[in-house]
Amino acid sequence: MLMFVGGMAGSTGGGIKVLRIMTIFKEAVYEISRIIHPRKVKSIRFGKTYIPLEIISSMNVFVIIFLMLYVLGILILSTTGYDYETVSTMVVACIANIGPGLGKVGPTQNYSFLPDYAKWVLSYLMVLGRLELFPILVLSLPSIWTK
Repeated sequence: MLMFVGGMAGSTGGGIKVLRIMTIFKEAVYEISRIIHPRKVKSIRFGKTYIPLEIISSMNVFVIIFLMLYVLGILILSTTGYDYETVSTMVVACIANIGPGLGKVGPTQNYSFLPDYAKWVLSYLMVLGRLELFPILVLSLPSIWTK
């Protein structure tokens, strides 16, 4: 689970930042309290800074897209025939820019044994994780490249 955490806000590591995880946790607690007290109005904040709902919504979308890409990467790379531990950790290691995974891509191994299509998928996941998801996904849309 710690492989999904990329670092603190502003760090250059990929993955889901601690700030996003804390915000989503606070939002979950808020939604549960809203079920108990439906008329309660409360905003989510860190210290003295209030977080607008638009930012919370974009954080939720980021985490959902991150997890969808993780599952999609596992589905694509499961065709290589390697065990789940190797496939799942190489996907999260690449998308969160961690480095080594577990299993056959552990700290004393490398990714050279993988077929070329798996290296391309992992390379794309590395770029997505390193440069953030939204800008690269927007650049991947065909509508951006048409007039």
